[in-house]
This record gives sequence, C-alpha cells and structure tokens, in this order.
Amino acid sequence: MNKITFSAITLSLLGSLQSISAFDLGSAVSAVSGSSQKQADSSLLSSLTSQLGITSTQAAGGTAALMNQAKSSMSAEDYKQVTDALPGLSSAAGDSGLGSLGNIASSSTSDIFKSLGMDSSMIEQFTPIVLDYAMKEGGPAIMNMLKGAF
Repeated sequence: MNKITFSAITLSLLGSLQSISAFDLGSAVSAVSGSSQKQADSSLLSSLTSQLGITSTQAAGGTAALMNQAKSSMSAEDYKQVTDALPGLSSAAGDSGLGSLGNIASSSTSDIFKSLGMDSSMIEQFTPIVLDYAMKEGGPAIMNMLKGAF
C-alpha cells in the first residue's frame, strides 16, 4: 500500500516538476548512476542515501540541483576545473550530454528539492556531504570552489 502511494506521489511530483522547469529526473538518475560513472560517484550517492535517509533518485536529483547552482554561480573557468576534477558531478549537471538537465537553470535549487519530495532544508544537509566528496576526490582547492558556489 505504501509503495503504491509513494509511486502515485512520485508521479504527481514528476508531473509538476515538468511544469516548473523541464527538468528531466530520469536524466539526473542516469547521469549520476550511469554505467560510465566511477566508483567514487557511487560512494557519493551511498553517502547521501545512508546519511540522509533518502532514495537514490532524490540523491541524484539533489546532486544535479546543487551542481546546477554551482554552475550558475561560478565562472566558466572555475566550473570547468571542478568538473574536470569531479567528472561524476559534471555528469549530474548534464555536461556529458546525458539529457536535458541544463534546463533546470530556470528553477531554484529549493524548488527542485521540493519537486523531488524533499524539504528545502535538505539543501543544508546535502551540501557538507557533497563538499566532503569534493575534498576527497578533488582536493581542497576544488572543494573550496564548490563551497563558494553553494
């Protein structure tokens, strides 16, 4: 019964998400959990799901939303440095041609989180986990670039 209710809510959210921003959640999931992803990217999703008690779809979509926020806040040069160092996060933001994630730019990060079934307060919980991943995989300079963009 709960699974059916959750599915109905998810479908409802996905329908409203399209009207908000043309965000393609399927592309977010594919981008973050695709076959070309490195093991470290899987560890980010695992960290998010285990520490925050969210689904892998929410973890992937939330990561994509944060990376879209970073992309709009950073210079093109800085963003390229981050995505070169962290290609899995680049994929989450749609830089690898994996769908239409670039279309989420018109929606706020908060709206995207809400559309994924998460309260906007989850942004504050995602951020340190993503920054920890950036520190481990890209080093302090990359982590600080992202921290400034979040």
